[in-house]
Amino acid sequence: MNFWHPESLRALLGGTWVSPPARTEVSGVSTDTREIGAGQAFVALAGERFDGHAMLADAAHRGSPLAIIDNPAAVRDVPEGLGLLRVGDTRRALLRLAEGYRRTVLDATRVIAVGGSNGKTTTVRLIDAVLGQSLRGSASVKSFNNSIGVPLTVLAARPGDQYLVAEVGTNARGEIGPLASLLMPDIAVVVSIGREHLERLGSVREVAQEEASLLEPVRPGGAGVVHAEAPHLDEAIAGLERRPGTIIRFGAGPGADVRVVGVEATARGQRFRLNDRSEWEVPLLGRHNALNAAAAVAVGRRLGVPEGAIARGLLGVRGAEMRLQAHEIAGVRVINDAYNANPDSMRAALATLVEVGAGARRRVAVLGDMLEMGAHREAVHREIGAVLAQMREVDVVVLVGESMQLAGETLDGRARRVADLEGEGASRVAAMLEPGDVVLLKGSRRMRLERVEAALRAR
Repeated sequence: MNFWHPESLRALLGGTWVSPPARTEVSGVSTDTREIGAGQAFVALAGERFDGHAMLADAAHRGSPLAIIDNPAAVRDVPEGLGLLRVGDTRRALLRLAEGYRRTVLDATRVIAVGGSNGKTTTVRLIDAVLGQSLRGSASVKSFNNSIGVPLTVLAARPGDQYLVAEVGTNARGEIGPLASLLMPDIAVVVSIGREHLERLGSVREVAQEEASLLEPVRPGGAGVVHAEAPHLDEAIAGLERRPGTIIRFGAGPGADVRVVGVEATARGQRFRLNDRSEWEVPLLGRHNALNAAAAVAVGRRLGVPEGAIARGLLGVRGAEMRLQAHEIAGVRVINDAYNANPDSMRAALATLVEVGAGARRRVAVLGDMLEMGAHREAVHREIGAVLAQMREVDVVVLVGESMQLAGETLDGRARRVADLEGEGASRVAAMLEPGDVVLLKGSRRMRLERVEAALRAR
């Protein structure tokens, strides 16, 4: 029976019909009535602000034949003909759907799972660009890397696809394991280990243990592609019950199998060499992206992509939104890296500002709070202040948020302080910028530093 037939879905999920659908043509799933396509089943999830159980009429209006629910009491105004399948938990049902789809429809598809503290989304883009030159497949949309995004990434893959690149994230212990088991990756990539989400992960050693769990369910004959210099990662991999038979290490040190031996900044991004004397170019800012590109080269080679196709893929890659994205606005070059931040990614972004800003009128760093640092909050923000105290190439530092003010304790007259970007805050920061400046926007997602870019455009 077709995987998407309503009876197949009911059997897979162990659900019961509240009302069978009038139509049996189902072509996929969605959790968002704003984006649902005709024929897709609607999975009603309850979140902090919205409950999908209240949106069944919207789903039916857009052509959904079937809704999967777990709370009949929250359902209102069921349109005629819309099937209702009741399950114990719709979030778990979404995972089970993806597990079933991976094991049946996508059994022959080679899945590449990408995890790590920094650089996941960019590395997904790089691998997808490389593989897409000679293979048919798809990759995670945006940062679809949690217990909702990963299943949706799997369920969006097409029958017959040769590859799927899936981003896997975490902010607490035990989150990666179930997602990795769902993906059953053929290649698991860990791009970095750093000080992410320490509020719930505790320490860098525990971060390494959590990220290493991505490798445990790698399918027989598969491989792990891991950062050779990532702290505690080798120790964490050695502690796994199961680990891939092949581990390919990339990096800049002598322990790397795929080793970056030279990086040169270009007008578009980075040109780099590997230890086998091959030369590559990638149009992304930041020297660290040469390492991310090296991981993509390793994956491409593992899956048999020709060297020329790998090179074309790297050259054609487009950077992810708000990850070192450069724009020219009213004579100001803006480097928008405002998607998220931790101490290690902030150090890398500041180094990129110094490199890219050579010859600029001023180098300006607009830095927001690094959130979810727990007991490390004060120390890591003071650490960034100490880094900036030594980084004399940065002419002006704008500190946004309560925690980031701690970074100003070791700075001199270069520091400007802004409590937040609410109201006129973003416009005040934009007013500090002048033609000829290069400005970096870097902070945690909830700080929404991209508002400075919007204010600059409005000005």
